[in-house]
Amino acid sequence: MERIVSFISLNGQPDELLKQLEALKLTESDAVNGLNELRILAEALEASGRSKYCQYDMSIVRGIGYYDGIVFEAYDRGGEDLGAIFGGGRYDKLCRVYGKRDIPATGVAGGIERLMISLERSGLFPKTRQGGKVFVATVRNEIIPQVIGIVQNLRDNGISVEMDLKGRALGKQLEYADSLQIPYLVVIGPQELESQVVKIRDMSTRIETTVPLSELVSKLQSLR
Repeated sequence: MERIVSFISLNGQPDELLKQLEALKLTESDAVNGLNELRILAEALEASGRSKYCQYDMSIVRGIGYYDGIVFEAYDRGGEDLGAIFGGGRYDKLCRVYGKRDIPATGVAGGIERLMISLERSGLFPKTRQGGKVFVATVRNEIIPQVIGIVQNLRDNGISVEMDLKGRALGKQLEYADSLQIPYLVVIGPQELESQVVKIRDMSTRIETTVPLSELVSKLQSLR
C-alpha cells in the first residue's frame, strides 16, 4: 500500500517525472509501454514549446473505463478551485465494442460552465452590445405593418435591427433603445412614410442625418 501511495503521489514537469519513473526500474510490459508513451509525449510537448505548461501526474484516473493509454486534464492556473475544465485520453479499443476493428483514437470533453467562469475571471469575454445596431421606433401603432416591412428589409441586408412590439409610447421606445445601448435610431411615422424620407439619429452624439428611405440600407451599412 505504501508503494502504491508513493507512486500516485508522483507529479512534476515531464522531464523531471520521467527521471523518477525510470528510477523505479519498471519491468511489467504495460508499465514499460506506458513509460515509453510518456517519453514520446514529453518530446512532443518540448518541441511544441508547451512543456512548461504541463505536468505529469500519476494520480489522475478518468472515470470511464474505456481509456487504454495516456489520460489528461486541463486546468485554469488562476482558478484551481474550478476543477478540470477539459479532460480526455486515448482509447484505441473502444470501436471494437461496437463491432468495429481497433481504431487509434483520442478524445476530449469539457465543461462549458467552468470554461465560462474561467473566461470571466480572466476578463476574456468580449464586450458586446445587448441590442442590435439600429432601433426602429414607430410613432403610431397603425403603421406597424409598414414598419415591419422596412425592418425585415434591413435584416435581409445584414443589419441587426430591433423594434417595439409592445405598443409603447415613442418616449418609452427611446428609453428602451438607450437601455440596450443601441447606437442608431430611426423614427418612422405617417409623415416619413408619405415623404419617403427618414432621419437616423446617432444615440451617442444626438446628431441626426436625413436620408431617403430608399437609401436607408446603404447608409446604415456604412455606419460602424
